Amino acid sequence: MVSRLPLIPFFVVDRPASLAILKGVVLNHPRVRVGLMTHALTSEHMWQLFRDFPHGTPLLYEDDTLLTTEEILASSLVKMTDSGIFNKGGCRVTYGDLFERYNQMGTHFGVMIDVLQDSKATIRSAQRALQLYEKNKRKYRFKLVAVAQGKSVEEYLECYQELARDFEFVAVGGLLKKRENSARYVTVRSEEFIYDVLGSIKKEFQTDWLFPLGCYHPSRHRRFEEIGIWGSDYKGWIFNYRLKRQLLAKVSEALAATEKHGRDGYGVRRWLARASKTEADLVRLESRWRQSSQRARKASLWVKVNRTRVALDSINQSLLAQRKEYCARNGLPRLYSVKLREFKELIETEEQELRFRQVRQYIERNVYGQLQQTLVVVPCGKQKVWNRRPSAGPTPAERAYTSNYFNLCKKYAQAFSDEWVVLSGKYGILKPRELVKGDYDLRIKPSPRFAATIREQLRRHLRHGINRVVSLCGNDYSRCLENALRDLGVSFHAPLAASRIGRRQATLKRHIEGRKPL
Repeated sequence: MVSRLPLIPFFVVDRPASLAILKGVVLNHPRVRVGLMTHALTSEHMWQLFRDFPHGTPLLYEDDTLLTTEEILASSLVKMTDSGIFNKGGCRVTYGDLFERYNQMGTHFGVMIDVLQDSKATIRSAQRALQLYEKNKRKYRFKLVAVAQGKSVEEYLECYQELARDFEFVAVGGLLKKRENSARYVTVRSEEFIYDVLGSIKKEFQTDWLFPLGCYHPSRHRRFEEIGIWGSDYKGWIFNYRLKRQLLAKVSEALAATEKHGRDGYGVRRWLARASKTEADLVRLESRWRQSSQRARKASLWVKVNRTRVALDSINQSLLAQRKEYCARNGLPRLYSVKLREFKELIETEEQELRFRQVRQYIERNVYGQLQQTLVVVPCGKQKVWNRRPSAGPTPAERAYTSNYFNLCKKYAQAFSDEWVVLSGKYGILKPRELVKGDYDLRIKPSPRFAATIREQLRRHLRHGINRVVSLCGNDYSRCLENALRDLGVSFHAPLAASRIGRRQATLKRHIEGRKPL
């Protein structure tokens, strides 16, 4: 939790697979605010999946325990839909039909139909959209978003000013254009043009809601935060993976570097040559298939592509068997065995699973890694549930400790953290629902051994994107936490460590009542 509204990245989704990939990563961060962006020209099945997400979309290649966070995620997700005007074929529906689709899709924000780099035509379209929206305002459950367009900073400012008179929400479009024969996007002029337009709008109008359409990329995240962007959508996230054959080739190359020095490697080299030739054939066939425009020719090439893929899989299986024999006959370095296991695991893993996992890792590292996520550490207490109810039995940590200070800390953590944990003198780090078996009376004794223990426990939370830790503990516990977190790449704050218990309680009450984090 942060004292300002953080930038909200919106992930562009236009097919069920996009939602399935995302579900496996966003459920790890249910309280971190992110958005979904789609367009109204998708299928009705996609409308339903978008409306119901995260419910209704299967969780693939992840632990089902993640499903317990679905309700939390559903309450924090922001959904936006545009007209699909810049898709192939454009938008051929009327505003009446478009707004009905927005309603059916359960979107929070519905974007008007804008005209690329034409501010006057865009304003005329905005007036038609607003007239219909105002006439049926009770019927529509989404917020209407206007779009500023222009060819220069001055044009954007004029268009934005005109639209801001009537619209609460005005996005900025036309800053990127589609590259020919590609789903990727590039800047119209330069990166600096994007920042000049957005910075000028922010300075001139002091708006809190600023949304550059299609512009989000992890490399722009910090600059967008500095400008004060509310949110932006990101399409390129789904392309961040390598094909299975590319992953296999990379590992195979590392294995081959060792094999050339061993004895009796003819069998391995023979299958390796066959794999290289078949892979080259596959690349050529896929290229011809993509470039072909004749339906019959394309279908014929697709059959050949699939046959070659099956052949390559078979060759890699034979290559694996040869390498296992080769490893058994030769005294090879341990690294060879490690790489061989990696080669085997890649062969045995489906292409889709490899793609899903790579994209999720990319999002974790490059998107969530830049969003400030806070772990609040709450100290345990001497007063426990067993003091009043000796027969209580094992109790979740969030209910095992009963002091006034613990309850204040818990209330603060629930309001201002992405995750929170309890620091116990006996157990170290406890999740709120983790069971405390019974009564104990043991204070933390700061030591290298205890610090090492809680360091390992904290690592699990840091894997989920936590990059800021706030301790509500006193001096001893906070020092122990600080030592445990050293060199782990997170910021550490202990705002109450130097205060006495009465001052700590008063400070927490003030911040909870004022809804302001420490």
